[in-house]
Formats: sequence, structure tokens, C-alpha cells
Amino acid sequence: MTKVVPAILVQSENEYLEKISNLEVRNEVSVMQFDILDGSMFGASSWSDIEVIKNLGNTPNFELHLMIENPLQTVEKWHSKIKTVKRAIIHAEIKAGISESISAIKKLGIEVGLAINPETEISAVKMYLDDIDMILIMGVHPGQSGQKYLGSAINKKIREVHEKFSDLPVAVDGGITLLNAESIVDAGASELCVASTIWQAEDKKKVIQSLSSF
Repeated sequence: MTKVVPAILVQSENEYLEKISNLEVRNEVSVMQFDILDGSMFGASSWSDIEVIKNLGNTPNFELHLMIENPLQTVEKWHSKIKTVKRAIIHAEIKAGISESISAIKKLGIEVGLAINPETEISAVKMYLDDIDMILIMGVHPGQSGQKYLGSAINKKIREVHEKFSDLPVAVDGGITLLNAESIVDAGASELCVASTIWQAEDKKKVIQSLSSF
């Protein structure tokens, strides 16, 4: 059974509240992904007001996808205020401090994943394999929801990562639909991080169950 992780990339408190309040989705999954962008890596930003999120409460189990240059400070802030953060995913493309960030996050008792963009070689994660809990492969160029999956080149990368680093779970994020999910799982993905396909569906429960079945 494939793990499905609904992804939350929002621009406002109202959007956030709408998604975390959706019991049709929450009751079907064990964790939700919260995407954080501040413009430092990909020229896009997202809403992530930690004080508002704390005060709203009702937070699901979260994994943070940190598409930012300095993830550690953000993870530490979330850890101090939101007790449901289970995993932090940082990018292999950040300019410095990957090892230090991984070590510090692990000391907080939070799992660490390492993400790679479509154009990034898988060798970028090799030196960190003993210290991370999963690898996330981007199926699109990061920055916004609703992009088209980049196809066979990504499936090839998934297969290569799965074969070379078989002990680590492989997640894929971006562009996943009911039409391509099976080929992504067949290539070696065990986790699917999905935004538009879930949130835009009329029957969200059915979509999650279908994605899980691949």
C-alpha cells in the first residue's frame, strides 16, 4: 500500500484553515505535508505564519517541506511551537550547512528527508545516506502547485534512486495524478506527495484511496 501525503501550499490563513479542517482528507492519511517557501531558493513564497498556526490549533501530523536556503531556524521554530512535526525535508541544493542541519534536526527527534530537484544528480545525496530517513524526488520544478509531471526522466531517476539506495523510502512530489501514479510507484516510489489532484477533486476520499492502492 502506497503512502499518500496531501501537500499544503497556501497563500493565506483561510486557505490553510480550509485544508486542515477537511476531515474527508485528514481521516484518510497519517500525515500532511506543509510547504514552506520564502523566495530564497525558487523565487516564490508561501503563507506560513507559525503564530497563527499555533493559535488555530487542530494541527495534523506534519512533515515540513522546506524549499528555503536556511531551513534549520525554521524547523527549530516549528518544533518549539507545533508538537506535531514528525519530519523535515530539506533540499540538497541549499548552498551550505546540509550536514549541520541534518544533525541538528535529528537531535530534535524529527526525521529528516533530503529532496532533489529534477535537474539535480542523485550523487548529491550520497554522502548523507547514513543520516537521513528518506529521499524526496521532485516531479516538477518547485514553487507552485498544479504543474505537469516531468515524465519518464523523473521515473528513471526514481528507479535509479530506489535501486542504489534501496534501504531508504523514496517519495515523489509534484504533478502526480491518477493517470501517472501507478508508473511512479512501479518505478520505486513508496510515498506520493499530492496537492492539486486531491484538493481539486470532488471525492477527495476516493482519490486518496485510489492513489494508495497502487
